[in-house]
Amino acid sequence: MTSALADGLRLSDPAGNTVTIPPAAVARLWAAVADDRKTLSLYGLGEPGDLAFALESTADDAPVVSVRGVLRYLLDVDDDALLRLCTTPNCPNESTGNSALTRVCSDHLDTVVPGLLPNAGDDILPGDREDAARESRTMRLNAWEGELRDAERHVAGELRVLESLRNGS
Repeated sequence: MTSALADGLRLSDPAGNTVTIPPAAVARLWAAVADDRKTLSLYGLGEPGDLAFALESTADDAPVVSVRGVLRYLLDVDDDALLRLCTTPNCPNESTGNSALTRVCSDHLDTVVPGLLPNAGDDILPGDREDAARESRTMRLNAWEGELRDAERHVAGELRVLESLRNGS
């Protein structure tokens, strides 16, 4: 990835389509991966500069790039935009939030959170999967609300500072 900051990043998808991501988009991708690595505590992925990227698709001329199949991004090179996608493989939807619980889209809120079901299949009783899906949805929505409340507090603080500067304080 480090060399891609100077020359751009050339990737091919499984269908053989090739795309070159310009250096500015690579820099946005690098920043997003570094931020997500820290936010999601994915230090086992390695350093952002050492990571390899895979091109999942080039639908609508906007490449979908994944990092080790864990982090997924849609790069809209024309609009200088980067969207964090749902972590469900091949899902084209934007994620609801930025935490481990909220990196799914609204279609996948019921995806069972790891650890809610026993590891052994014969220990899962009838109704356990449905209960785990409901609990997962509740956990994800609560986490998303927490993220929104944190962002709301941050914005409220920034607005107070702005108002005090406007008033000459």
